[in-house]
Amino acid sequence: MVRLARAKEQEDPTGSEYRVGDAIHLPVLGPFELVTAVYLLNYATSKDQMLGMCRSAYANLVAGGRFVAYTVNPAFTISKPNSTRYGVTVLGTTFEEERYVCDAEFVTDPPTPSQCFQWSQATHEWAMKEAGFRTCAWHPSEVAPEDIAHHGAAYWRDFYDNCLVIELVGQK
Repeated sequence: MVRLARAKEQEDPTGSEYRVGDAIHLPVLGPFELVTAVYLLNYATSKDQMLGMCRSAYANLVAGGRFVAYTVNPAFTISKPNSTRYGVTVLGTTFEEERYVCDAEFVTDPPTPSQCFQWSQATHEWAMKEAGFRTCAWHPSEVAPEDIAHHGAAYWRDFYDNCLVIELVGQK
């Protein structure tokens, strides 16, 4: 992804810089008002790794800056409707060492297997607090109005009732 982004940057420069690094031990890259982590925290294999990821984000924020993480929803359960129609099927979850291991596959042809971790709300909030964030808030995923208009509200009912992903926001 970084290689493709760098190639795109050469074609149409925006002044963006792309780097590969370890999110657990990320160096200070500069003070930013916003740090995002899309599908990062759910790859932490331990509480210490999640804490390291949160500390890395915190270290790269200005005072008052925000960390926005899009991650696996702690409330998602396979006992309710799955997310297949929205692009991913959770095949199963196994509780292991304070979190669930989620085996899933993206709805592609052929299906693309994936594995991540579903951490509790308490573990996420602990990591954010330990990293130094003064606030921590959860925000449910939303569907764009044009997508609701295109597919109809009934199509999105399962998405809202058992959403696989959620936004977690912390402020420094």
